Formats: sequence, structure tokens, C-alpha cells
Amino acid sequence: MKKGIILAFSMFLTAWHPVSASIIDLGIDVENEHQSKNGARSVTPSVQVEAFNDVLSIDVNRYLGNVQVFVMATDGSSVITNTYYINGHDTISMDFTGYAEGLYQMTVTLGNGDVYIGSFRIE
Repeated sequence: MKKGIILAFSMFLTAWHPVSASIIDLGIDVENEHQSKNGARSVTPSVQVEAFNDVLSIDVNRYLGNVQVFVMATDGSSVITNTYYINGHDTISMDFTGYAEGLYQMTVTLGNGDVYIGSFRIE
């Protein structure tokens, strides 16, 4: 009976304390930029990435259309693929609470052909 109570209490404490990670070594670069040779010049979109503890924020500015975000662990254990619609400016927040430690590769693809690639580490 005592073992059951201790086990239940330890399970409660484990569930009560969320597993958190810290994202470090964050970086993203433009792989190729889509530039129209015809028509008027326009403002190019910008993509900036920030991390706070276990939340990754992708800020997309000056863009109207779909954005696909692809994140994969380098060991292949976790894969996230989501498509978001951006109407001028928006921030995409991704929570990595409970994800395994390690290196993750990220690709942000805009509907106009711009591709941003980067990586981050969860410790």
C-alpha cells in the first residue's frame, strides 16, 4: 500500500514539473532569394528567428501568402511540418517542451520561392 502511494505521489510530481529545454546556437540564413526580373520593385520579405527557453519564434514580415515550416532532428527522431498563412506580418511560435536534446535542422519556405535554412540545439 505504501509503495502504491509513493508511486502515485512521484508520478504526480513528475507530471506537475514540466520538462523544459533550452534552445541554443540559433541561426538562419537565406538559401536562395526569389527576385522578379519584370515589373516594379517591391519590398522583400524578412524572416527572423528568436528563441526563449523552449519556445522558437519565427517572425515573418512584409509577406502575404503561405509559409511552410519544416523542423527535423538530425537523428531523424522528430519531424514537424506545418503550413501557416501570413497576412503582412505574423509570428509563428513553436513549443519544443519535452523534445529530445540534440541538433535540429529547420527550413522556412515562402510561397514566392524564398527558402531560409537554419539549425538550433536543444539542451
